[in-house]
Amino acid sequence: MTKEEIRRQEYGNMIGSIDWSLFITIHYYNGSSQMNSRRNIEFLNKRNRSVIDSLFFVSEKGKDNVTHTHLLVKTNNRKKIMDSLKPLRKYSNIHCVDIDPKKKNNGVLYVGNYLAKELNRDIDYDILINKNYEL
Repeated sequence: MTKEEIRRQEYGNMIGSIDWSLFITIHYYNGSSQMNSRRNIEFLNKRNRSVIDSLFFVSEKGKDNVTHTHLLVKTNNRKKIMDSLKPLRKYSNIHCVDIDPKKKNNGVLYVGNYLAKELNRDIDYDILINKNYEL
């Protein structure tokens, strides 16, 4: 196995070790920066600490130079998360998929593989773990 394949596998294993609940993609309509995207994600996490166990995101500029962000969220309250995303709908398109913990949803695989493959590009990513939760 090449170093690239090992790195991709390790990131995939780390991200895949959490039983995520939601895979969310936010496509900003225009000109939102990666920093603005990070602020939105950190606000979402702060506002929902009581229902988010962990959150992982990766944000990038697409070929059209418009930022989009992929999130993996471990939560016990899907409705509260979706309600918290409503203000973003003014300037973005939001797509959400429930993750079946019995199947390793390809949202988890996609984000893990994407991050490992694109680490050298201009992307922003982070994992946010809230208190009382062990990784």
